[in-house]
Amino acid sequence: MNERRSTLIDPAVPAPRALRAVLRDTAARVPGAMALETPGVSLTYAELLGRTEALSARLSAAGFAPGDRIGIAATRSVDTIVAILAVVDAGLAYVPLDLAYPADRLQAMLEDARPRAVLGEDGALADLAGLAGPFPTLAVPAPAGTPAHAAEHDLAYVLFTSGSTGRPKGVAMGATPLAHLIDWHVAHPRLGRAARTLLFAPLSFDVHFQEIFSTLACGGTLVMVPEAVRRDPVLLHRALVDRRIARIFVPYVALQMIAQAAADVPPAHLVDVISAGEQLQVTPAIRRLFERLPGAALHNHYGPTESHVVTAFTLEGDARTWPEIPPIGCALPYVELALRDAESGQPAAGDTGELLLGGATLAHGYLGRPDLTAERFRTDVPATAGRWYRTGDLVRRDADGICTYLGRADQQLKVDGFRIEPGEIELALMAHDAVRDAVVAAPDLPGIGKQLVAYLVLNAGHAAEDTTAGVRAHLRGRLPEYMVPVRFIMLEALPTTPSGKIDRRALPLPSAAPVRSTDAADLPALCRALWQDLLGVATIDAHQNLFDLGARSLLVLRFVSQLKDAGVMHIGVADVYDRPTLAGLTAARRDARASQRGRVDRTTGIAIVGVATRTPGAADVEGFWQNLLAGREGIRHFAPHELDASVPEDLRNRPNFVPARGVLDDADRFDASFFGLPAREAAVTDPQQRLMLELSWTALEHAGVDPSRGAK
Repeated sequence: MNERRSTLIDPAVPAPRALRAVLRDTAARVPGAMALETPGVSLTYAELLGRTEALSARLSAAGFAPGDRIGIAATRSVDTIVAILAVVDAGLAYVPLDLAYPADRLQAMLEDARPRAVLGEDGALADLAGLAGPFPTLAVPAPAGTPAHAAEHDLAYVLFTSGSTGRPKGVAMGATPLAHLIDWHVAHPRLGRAARTLLFAPLSFDVHFQEIFSTLACGGTLVMVPEAVRRDPVLLHRALVDRRIARIFVPYVALQMIAQAAADVPPAHLVDVISAGEQLQVTPAIRRLFERLPGAALHNHYGPTESHVVTAFTLEGDARTWPEIPPIGCALPYVELALRDAESGQPAAGDTGELLLGGATLAHGYLGRPDLTAERFRTDVPATAGRWYRTGDLVRRDADGICTYLGRADQQLKVDGFRIEPGEIELALMAHDAVRDAVVAAPDLPGIGKQLVAYLVLNAGHAAEDTTAGVRAHLRGRLPEYMVPVRFIMLEALPTTPSGKIDRRALPLPSAAPVRSTDAADLPALCRALWQDLLGVATIDAHQNLFDLGARSLLVLRFVSQLKDAGVMHIGVADVYDRPTLAGLTAARRDARASQRGRVDRTTGIAIVGVATRTPGAADVEGFWQNLLAGREGIRHFAPHELDASVPEDLRNRPNFVPARGVLDDADRFDASFFGLPAREAAVTDPQQRLMLELSWTALEHAGVDPSRGAK
């Protein structure tokens, strides 16, 4: 075995801190620091802990036991974050239920997870009930049943991934690997610093746990944005700038789109970017982004859902010297790695082989599926003791233990950051009346990248031109959107090897698109040409819905990017979603130009500007100006006896502790009745919101406008 570490857990690695202590410890250390920030609600650590403990107490009072699962109708909301934290705090396991999934998939997840209750906002619960039917709630929980396979007492979450049998499988992850991961984050010289971190990952993917718990463990602020912002690189880039994001976890494709959107204005506060989910490539756009972010680092994390992060590699310094394909790095302290020959199963003779994972990083297995667990989590690896997970990934490891990902050793696909079992899609395809045989592959198409392609052999009596739309609609009712192939290629028969197996290497590539016009002056022709290339279709009617033809979020991003490369700057991602036809996109460009002309033609009117400010040591603009002229500092320095009792003693005694901060005078004298707010509501309103109301009133008065008369 090409081993550099023992297969036993290193006794030098200390036991990790309990997950339920993460929020509590930080709330005790910095109770007033901002923990969670959304466009509508912000919570300090003390406030977030209070909400978490209240829901945790209700879960404990309901009589649930360790290993029980609690479903969460997942939305990008404060309530969902509180639910995740409360379930973990109560020593239970949460199961995120993505409401964007088809009804059949949600029903299968609920059947396999067997949650004792499902939490969520009222609207989310109603949507889930409409999709998946009735389910237990906290008010009427399901009775305790026979313990399921892999539902150990320390079960922390169950995440469902694509299954080769046609049914998703639930990865049952215990608390120990996750706690080790968070401890590693805290000890990391860069990632252990408090940072404003964007919650980017879908809550059905494991990275969301890393985003939430590592941020809270380090005393940072978790920043949430609406889904429409998350999926649009232009809006996302603007959010990174406006919300002063310092850390973000994104797959390579999303990072590439952000880098393109940031071509003119880099997100200056960004200091750490963590990429995971698919092979990282340092493209020219990504390289240019980091060249303009001095001091920023790009972290390449690797690890399947069955283990979470197991290796890491950090790119720092001059981005011009970074490799195009960075390594996935060295094993984390609590992780064991081994290489074996993918064909024979014997220890790898050289430095390349299928990667096996061991140590204190493995999930308990697949919930309720001992057969699948035994297949992937092995205790019979030749010449190697202990329990190991077969990743199916080919890896090369150098003398320093640094690993480089080389590709898949099995047939599992990885497209746009999603790990996909082609067998699940193939089974769904062959459930359609028109399909006799089906194979799914993900060839790398020039200018487009990896794209999911279905190769079909049709039953007699079914014409290719009449089948594609029906098959696509059939799949959308059974699979998540990312598992629906973009292209469908009809074959007389599937190619086979001499032994009768399907010869995937002999599958024909989609035919290369003809050279098309990219003249920006003829926008309808340009849009049609780009979409024909992206979707692999010969014709598109001006009024056909592009999403019915196979368009999806990443193709929309590529389309908008290619438009900009051709000089078309007034069509964005939102326009494609709002007007998803060629005719609609042409109209969007026409409307944008008309609006721009309207703004240029307006020559009348005078802008009257009112200004108001309140800064430390200055109650108004004039005071602020006089302070600037006199060189007076607004920061206040405190004597030891003036420090608030909430400042920990160990913090005060640090040599780099500076007892100073900006203090606004009369910040506690907000007149709630003046603004028509109940005193109780004013007491829980964000202080910045109260200050904004006061300054808005002052600015209007400064401009000569009577605020009491209302907007005209």
